[in-house]
Amino acid sequence: MRRIAVVLRREAYGTARAAEGLRNAVGLSLADGNQVTAILLDDAAWLAAGGDPTGIGMPAAAKPISTLVELSQRVWVERESIQERGIPALAFPVAVKGRDELCAFLAACDAVVTW
Repeated sequence: MRRIAVVLRREAYGTARAAEGLRNAVGLSLADGNQVTAILLDDAAWLAAGGDPTGIGMPAAAKPISTLVELSQRVWVERESIQERGIPALAFPVAVKGRDELCAFLAACDAVVTW
């Protein structure tokens, strides 16, 4: 099984980057033998807080995050990113991981895709 990390770091809304990164994670998860983990760091941690950006013409994160969970893939958000940004609550069943744990995981992955 190939372990693939899709790392999203940039702004959650305002560009298509976050939506495309999540779509990429879903696409990679559909291939046999891939275990995909979407990791939300820095400003991308806001994706885990939910919200409805359709009013500003941006796609919501709910569908791809829910799809990843339904496909038994993982979505992780960095604890330090949540704390630094004061994100009050998470809207999705994502795991919160510390920076050191994420670094060790990334070092052990077969592939890392960054957005």
